[in-house]
Amino acid sequence: MSTKPHVSVLPVQGSRILCVADARGNLSMLNDLAKEHNATCVIHIGTFGFLDNETVESAPAGLLRHLAFFSPKLDPTSLPSEEDADIRKFLKSKSTDPSTCLLSELPEFISGAKRLTVPVYTIWGSSEDVRVMEKFASSELHVPNLHIVGLASDTPCPLITCPGGLKIRLLGLGGAFIVPKLLDHGASMTSSIGGMVGATWSTLLGVGELLCNVRDTYSVDEIRVFLCHNSPLKEELLCHLAHTLRADYVVCGGLHFFYGLSFNHFAVTPSFETYVSALGQRSAAFAAVWQRLRHSNDLTSLTPQKLELLDLAANIFLTVPRLKDEEVNGNGMVKLNHAENEALRNTTAVLFQRLWYFNLPDMTHGNLVLSWKNGRLGAEMSSEGFDLSNRKRGAVSAPKGSWKERERDPSLKGTPTGPAEAGSGSSRDHIVEGPGVWVPVGGSEELIRGFFPPEHRANITQVVIKMKSMKGSKPFSMIFFNTEEQADAALAAIDAAAGSASRIKKERKGRPRPGRGGRG
Repeated sequence: MSTKPHVSVLPVQGSRILCVADARGNLSMLNDLAKEHNATCVIHIGTFGFLDNETVESAPAGLLRHLAFFSPKLDPTSLPSEEDADIRKFLKSKSTDPSTCLLSELPEFISGAKRLTVPVYTIWGSSEDVRVMEKFASSELHVPNLHIVGLASDTPCPLITCPGGLKIRLLGLGGAFIVPKLLDHGASMTSSIGGMVGATWSTLLGVGELLCNVRDTYSVDEIRVFLCHNSPLKEELLCHLAHTLRADYVVCGGLHFFYGLSFNHFAVTPSFETYVSALGQRSAAFAAVWQRLRHSNDLTSLTPQKLELLDLAANIFLTVPRLKDEEVNGNGMVKLNHAENEALRNTTAVLFQRLWYFNLPDMTHGNLVLSWKNGRLGAEMSSEGFDLSNRKRGAVSAPKGSWKERERDPSLKGTPTGPAEAGSGSSRDHIVEGPGVWVPVGGSEELIRGFFPPEHRANITQVVIKMKSMKGSKPFSMIFFNTEEQADAALAAIDAAAGSASRIKKERKGRPRPGRGGRG
């Protein structure tokens, strides 16, 4: 069963706002933590647990196993192995009460059997059921005290007013931010919520709605907090969006580290020009998708109002500062003259240093405390950290090979999740050098290969599956390809059931570095 989560608390002039990441359906814990920390409301990011019993019936097997593994109601060790009978049959055999769901407590809060004791403000994460989300969007479903930030039918940009006059405006973008999927609505009928049963992602229309709502609510006496599922460290377009929203802070998740992160880009980026260059590359990647799909039948059938929102969002991602004297060569990006580019560069340079990011660790590993005092917002970050108890006991033998040998041979090194030695559920532990894709799913090699279309599957050179690295960690897989281009193309075409996949880059000396993308 899931352990008690660590939390993030924001005390403000006598009010305390509890911030948590990845409840994954464990909604009763929100009440417990709110009471424990005397919180007046809760802010949640990541996967909330918008699931029900129909999710069990219709989710793809691989995705269903992923949801069951992280369910607060199930012991992961009790789940059948990949080779056993299907997970759907197992879950049905364990379900004794049709009014409850083994994947999430949400149905009990919908029925009124349980209730939220304080207001909860949440975005949706990457492992929700889009069908359930749409019922909330249409007001068919409702939970008292639950506010879905960014949902048009709810309070899209709620304002929290605290004693002393402090006002906090919440701006939210739900779902996994994946550029190739921004114009893919999946099985969604609302267009602004992209996804399928068990997997949800951000859409360009959702970005447009956010920009429109923010434009109508801006006030200089507010503290603006942007909530998003992915970390802007992995996606510069989210940084650019936060700049456009005039956010003061960004609270995000998705990296699933054992420690929280507090940073701005000035601290973690070699130079402003490096950031501008990376942002330009991401803008060009979006431009390629936009140019290819903007005239598709799915988009031309939208209402004029929705098309206007699409253009609004696209223009933001296509209008980015350029390197000095850099030319835009007709690739769909907005061309700026020298004066316009200098003005945008100057504005971006200020936000490059001022905008502050807090990336929350998994709720079982760490917490963040922001304190409002004398007009300042202070921060304390703590973490459960890596489990290094084996070093004290001497129970684990020393890694084979000398330090220099391990530096030369990546196969002698553990995974990058932490300093403890990693275990594996795969017999293929020798990691080759090469570009690849990281997915937050374990299981059989056949399952992992099945996430890719046949044309990309043929380019796979190796699949490395890690089922467990240390207490509290989760399984993942690394899929390697011959070239960077093959890996990029495979990532763009990967099935949504794989969760928030990310690219694996190569460090200096050719050593592979798996990216810790969003697990969802």
